[in-house]
Amino acid sequence: MYLHLKRLFEMEKVFVWYPQNLVPSSRSDLSDLYRKIGARSVSECICTEDPSLPNVLELKQIGAANVCNVKLLVKLILGFLACSSLKMEPNKRHEAVKGLLNLSFFETKDSINVSYSLSLSSGNIITKRANRMVRWEIQSSKFFTQMNWHGENAGLVKYATYFSEAISEGVLMENHDHVAPLSELIRLAFLLKFNEEAIDLLMDSIKGKERIG
Repeated sequence: MYLHLKRLFEMEKVFVWYPQNLVPSSRSDLSDLYRKIGARSVSECICTEDPSLPNVLELKQIGAANVCNVKLLVKLILGFLACSSLKMEPNKRHEAVKGLLNLSFFETKDSINVSYSLSLSSGNIITKRANRMVRWEIQSSKFFTQMNWHGENAGLVKYATYFSEAISEGVLMENHDHVAPLSELIRLAFLLKFNEEAIDLLMDSIKGKERIG
């Protein structure tokens, strides 16, 4: 949700965003500083209305293969979690991706409408509404998705962006600093149609960056 909220609210003058290309250690220091002066994170400030999920009669359960290659997706994420500065223990990494292995996928014809509101100390309320092509209901292990992006390059890129953000934010709920790089990695893998050889090359590039860093 972090990346999506940033796009929605970045034009408002009520947030202080991290500078781009900030290294994780510096970001952690900034987070501590913001907390000390009473600044809250985006997720703490914004209230989300329950999304208007489609009527159950309008849903069609589909196989995971219609959306992505879950096996290669999990392989890529595990590689990222092992090589990134997170340095997760193996059991923590497997716990992070466990939810992906039990997902049920449902196709919906309509986008999912979500409303976000922010109450300011002045009493004013800023409200933003957005349409999402995907939504991962982690508690129920359900993934709702539109499937009308096939055959259109612009639609494919848009869907890949929403998909990668939903997955990375679900996997890294407690590690927002690493959501953006994981999301970009998944988006690239999606655009490459989760080709196994391409996935291996992406994982090699992760390891190469880790050695350089």
